[in-house]
Amino acid sequence: MIIDLFGDKVDRVVCATDVEKIIALSIVDFFPSLKKMLLTAMLKYIRKVIPEFQTSHIPFAQARAEGKAALKCKDVAAYTADVTPEDTALYQYTSGTTGKSKGAELSHLGSWPIAIRRIR
Repeated sequence: MIIDLFGDKVDRVVCATDVEKIIALSIVDFFPSLKKMLLTAMLKYIRKVIPEFQTSHIPFAQARAEGKAALKCKDVAAYTADVTPEDTALYQYTSGTTGKSKGAELSHLGSWPIAIRRIR
């Protein structure tokens, strides 16, 4: 998943990874429809801060709908049966306070304690 403001970065690095699906999240995704439409137009076409993606991707809303549909057809254990703790869960980018931002690859095992803390 990548925030659409950094979409042009994906184009440069995705070919060197085994990422199969890119999900684009926008900062306006959680606004009501009219505000979302106006903010998107302003950010993309007037201020031009949202770059064009060359890499194939799907919007966050579509990914969420696909995930929901997939879980209706299967139980969670079957859906995640082929996922191992060492598989990549996400690429977390650093803030870049002392240089350029760097992508840190987190496995499911590496991100597991975060999920447990959220549950508690």
